[in-house]
Amino acid sequence: MKILQTIKKLFGSILFDNDILHEGIKILHITDTPTTGFNEILKLIKKIKPDYIIHTGDLADNIKLEIYPEKLDLYKMKVKKFILALDAFDCIKYIVIGNHDDLNFIKDTVKSTNIIETIDQINICDKTFLLSHKLEDVFKLDALLSTSNYILHGHSYYDEVIVGNGKVLNGLDYIYLIYPEKNEIYGINYPIGTNDSRMQRYGVGI
Repeated sequence: MKILQTIKKLFGSILFDNDILHEGIKILHITDTPTTGFNEILKLIKKIKPDYIIHTGDLADNIKLEIYPEKLDLYKMKVKKFILALDAFDCIKYIVIGNHDDLNFIKDTVKSTNIIETIDQINICDKTFLLSHKLEDVFKLDALLSTSNYILHGHSYYDEVIVGNGKVLNGLDYIYLIYPEKNEIYGINYPIGTNDSRMQRYGVGI
């Protein structure tokens, strides 16, 4: 069994311990998703059946739209199927617009997904979640930080940043499964090679 799991992991499967799935409201937090991982992320969502999906920006992180605006057509082609698949899940969904996203395209494409252009605070199970693509964008928002139980973000890695009183979850580190009623958090590894794809190191990894 371990050999089979290792083979699946090497070929890009997302593996997790089924023991992390139990009763209660489930939130799935993802961010900065390269196109190479779209299929596996959608498979994961089907398995977990979350009540909420929160994507904190850069839907096609390996295309780097902000740096290469001439790749807009490629971005649209790659992202459309992914966000329509996300949009179709029977749960509450949020997409925060990242610096490598096209706001107008996303607005025109999705039907049932909530779009957050910069920052927003939402309430789930009497817990407050502050959603942002860039963590630095919330540093001076004292009123929101003081009332947030969780701060969800992506974009960049930060060293031991303390922000307000909330739990800071950087979606670059893991796909996070959150049970807000019990304050339980589980980290699920992205497909192998995800960081290489994010950094456009296509010759490294699977």
